[in-house]
Amino acid sequence: MDRLRLVFPPLPGYAVHFFLIIVPMSYIIPKPYLYPMVSGQLFGYVLYDMIHYYLHHATPKDFYFKDLKRYHMLHHYKQGTIGFGVSNKLFDYVFGSEIKY
Repeated sequence: MDRLRLVFPPLPGYAVHFFLIIVPMSYIIPKPYLYPMVSGQLFGYVLYDMIHYYLHHATPKDFYFKDLKRYHMLHHYKQGTIGFGVSNKLFDYVFGSEIKY
């Protein structure tokens, strides 16, 4: 509920990403493929964080983001055990954790 802590702090986030994702993957995936995969993961995570921040602080005009903001606020303030999709609802539908409103 702290408006200044909406995104994961960068330094701990990097440490978690490095030790829990990059290091284990480096033993499995050849280096020429590892670097593009890591870049894609980082890009996806930054995009996810930006959407999360936007949903909390903006007033979306576009239907998709307006609906997503409503969905996300229901997750935060009414039904915190379901509705985890921030950038989309796909996996909530796949895992049966969607908010029905």
